[in-house]
Amino acid sequence: SALSPLLGGLSGGETWQSMVGCDLLEDGSTRGYFQNAYDGRDFLAFDMETMTFTAADEVALVTKRSWEEDGTVAERWKRYLQRTCVEWLKKYLSYGWEVLGRKERPMVRVSGRKTRGTLTLSCRVYSFYPRPIGVSWLRGTEVRDQDTQRGIIAPNSDGTFYTWASIEVPPQEWDKYRCRVEHSSLAQPGLYAWEPEVQLLFVWMGLVAAVAVVVVVATAGIVIWKCRWGKAVGWEEGRDLGGSLGGSRVGADGSF
Repeated sequence: SALSPLLGGLSGGETWQSMVGCDLLEDGSTRGYFQNAYDGRDFLAFDMETMTFTAADEVALVTKRSWEEDGTVAERWKRYLQRTCVEWLKKYLSYGWEVLGRKERPMVRVSGRKTRGTLTLSCRVYSFYPRPIGVSWLRGTEVRDQDTQRGIIAPNSDGTFYTWASIEVPPQEWDKYRCRVEHSSLAQPGLYAWEPEVQLLFVWMGLVAAVAVVVVVATAGIVIWKCRWGKAVGWEEGRDLGGSLGGSRVGADGSF
């Protein structure tokens, strides 16, 4: 094997594995890594800052010394990780930037439902993209993950996602709880509270609207009924009057 001299003269079958890559961070900086393994165990890792290799065991020291004495090995890998790898990464990102750069702010709705002396607060989060999101319930500043029930993060037909988280609380403590939503589209986590007054207003508005519809329909029905009844009565009276006139005789003096 060509690696045998570097591995201390070991013979037989060997497996050499390498992991090479670079990252483009949000602040514009980059980082790269070059790591090697021998027969499934860590072997060598390149430190781009110090331009040295870190050996995982005594056997790896042979390769470490050889590569560091050469001098060009570290230079080649630094140049690749800082330039070539980053250029290719930017090119691939540009191909899919429309998808990779897409961000949709989550829409949040908090509701409450009382059952058997317990208030269940539900935080529904929908229409967000990308998929990773954090939804949690807070009591004051304390995260109540142990009391929270969560739904899966599921896709919508438009490619966005939705999820939910609920918690059971004492009804008298409803104002102490907030739903916290963390997402890459938000500059900072959003806090959302249940507003029972607003929901009650919507209920009353719905009831008033329903009553108004019933009144309008009832009034219209009465008007239509009266119109039809009036026409029917008028027709009957006209028929009776016509019959009376038709059945009368004119006297000699011209009177009926």
